[in-house]
Amino acid sequence: MSLNPYLSMIVAGRNDDYGEDYNYRLENSINQFANLVDKYRLPCEYIIVNYNPIESEPSLSEKIKWPNTKFCTIRIITVPPKIHKSLENTSIRDIVPLYEYIAKNVGIRRANGEFICSANPDLFFSPQIIKYISKRKLKLNTYYRADRIDFNRFEIDSQNLSKNLIK
Repeated sequence: MSLNPYLSMIVAGRNDDYGEDYNYRLENSINQFANLVDKYRLPCEYIIVNYNPIESEPSLSEKIKWPNTKFCTIRIITVPPKIHKSLENTSIRDIVPLYEYIAKNVGIRRANGEFICSANPDLFFSPQIIKYISKRKLKLNTYYRADRIDFNRFEIDSQNLSKNLIK
């Protein structure tokens, strides 16, 4: 993609299927997002912060089937275990394998988009939201939020979800 991204999508995760079915959820989310931004010709970047990956496991780049997309650049930023270890301090926080908000801030700091959306790796946008964003009417110094609906994994047909949502 040669255009500067209008929107940077930031998610955090790691290469161990962190949070149960991470790879499945991430792959579906990226595919749905890429289909929508291609449909509405919205230049975006999708940044995955691979936080504290397990070095003996295959990388996220090997575990995910990446979409063929014209308007969405996908980047993986890795925060190595050494950095995570340096942040472990039980007087500040519990020790967990992924400090989600630290990871998201890493992605936000490196984002190139005019606007940033920090989200979870299983987010599905409604076509109406992407269509609205593609009109490039977002305002600077403004915080946007949207209601959400939670789905059970088995309530959706992951192969046809994007096609069904993009009618």
